[in-house]
Amino acid sequence: MLRLLCGFVVVTLASPPEDDRFQSENPARSVRPAAFGKVAPEAENARNGQAEKKADPAKPPEQIKLFQAEQVEELKAQEGKTVRVVGKVHSIYVPPSGRVCIFNMGPDHRTCFKITIPSTAWEKWPGGLDDLRRLDKKTVVAEGRVRLYQNLPEIVVNVPSQVTVENKPDKR
Repeated sequence: MLRLLCGFVVVTLASPPEDDRFQSENPARSVRPAAFGKVAPEAENARNGQAEKKADPAKPPEQIKLFQAEQVEELKAQEGKTVRVVGKVHSIYVPPSGRVCIFNMGPDHRTCFKITIPSTAWEKWPGGLDDLRRLDKKTVVAEGRVRLYQNLPEIVVNVPSQVTVENKPDKR
C-alpha cells in the first residue's frame, strides 16, 4: 500500500490482495479491477458479450503427497508445501477466545499434527461450528499448505473442500 501526501489530501493506492488457492471454492479467474479502474481483459470481453477463447483442456492436477497424521517429523519437513494428511480426529478444541477450532489429530495435543479452522471460515459449513464438531472421532483427509505453529505442523483450513471424511472404517 502506498500513501502519497499532496498538500492536505492523502491519496491511498492499494494493490489487490494476492489470491490464495484455498480462500474460495469458486474456480473462476479474478476479475478485480486493476489500479485506476482498468478491468481485466477476460472481464471486459464477458461484459461485451464476446465469448472467451477456450483454454487448453485442463491438465490433471499434480499428485499431492499423502501423509499419515502420526508422521509429525515428516510433516515438519514439508513446511510451506501443499500436502494431504489423513488421520483420526482425537479431540476438537475451541479456546475461550472463540477465534479458532483446532482438530487434534493425535492422543496428545502437545505433540500431534493439527488442523486449524479460523472462525471466519466457520460460516462456510452449512451448520457452522456444530458441523465441525460432528467430525470428532472420525477419520478425515485434510489438504493444504503445512505451516509450523509452536514447532508442530498444522494445516489451516479455509473452505470445506479442504477437509473430507474418509469412508473407510477406522482400523485403530
